[in-house]
Amino acid sequence: MKLATIHSELNPWDARIVCNLLRSEGMAATLLGEHHATADLLVSPALGGVRVQVPAEQAEAARALVARWQGGEFGRALEDQMKDEAP
Repeated sequence: MKLATIHSELNPWDARIVCNLLRSEGMAATLLGEHHATADLLVSPALGGVRVQVPAEQAEAARALVARWQGGEFGRALEDQMKDEAP
């Protein structure tokens, strides 16, 4: 299976958030370089950061989902939900 890098972060924890977002939508996301960055955060930039990868056939949908997340769509939805549930 060929993997495509669709996103990268210098911080391994931010990369994990993106990876889990993709997984929550049923995508087979994985991280490359997470262990190096976790062991020594200063090495992350030299290695190109922590890369979020998905199977090549899921790359377009994964990029679209990450763009929606970066655009704040999910944050706004959560704020609306919290307003509706407030006493």
